[in-house]
Amino acid sequence: MLTCCRAAEHPWDRFKVDLFWRPRQLRCLIIGENPGDVESAYFYEAPGGYANDPVVVRRYLLRGLLGQKLLISATLEGFRDAGFLFDHAIRCPLSSADVKKERSAAMRSASSRVQRSAHLLAPLSQPPIVWVMGHLANNAMEQRTMARNLRGFRTVRSDKRCLLTKWPNSPFHLNTACQGVSKYL
Repeated sequence: MLTCCRAAEHPWDRFKVDLFWRPRQLRCLIIGENPGDVESAYFYEAPGGYANDPVVVRRYLLRGLLGQKLLISATLEGFRDAGFLFDHAIRCPLSSADVKKERSAAMRSASSRVQRSAHLLAPLSQPPIVWVMGHLANNAMEQRTMARNLRGFRTVRSDKRCLLTKWPNSPFHLNTACQGVSKYL
């Protein structure tokens, strides 16, 4: 049992993301907030079909990247093969109430759970583009890069650019962000 969230394992480990979904050449690391609660479908849990994908962020993200011609197919395999990797600032499944509390703290750069995001260190050193989705992810990026108040594309090191977006709760927000990413890939 994990001490951070009392789960048997994180969804990242259960779905063997490092083994099956890490791209050979990482072009863009996307950092979300957290994988939802224990009952939520996980980003790397292959859906029965992509047409009615129950994972909203995956559905919008894959379609948006395909629309920008950054993917050959709007599938997890297409996502991986194009050099994309999706991870979370907090890998623990959390209740909505816990996420709300952590998000509030993250707005002040004070989320205690993102301070434990050492799992982002290695992937952050690789891609030229880091796409940060939401307050928790932004707080994790601040912790790891010491960059503050990320908005739009910012250069956080000479070889790294970062895009901060709102949580992609609509195709419009996500398509706009995908257009931004496409300019740099």
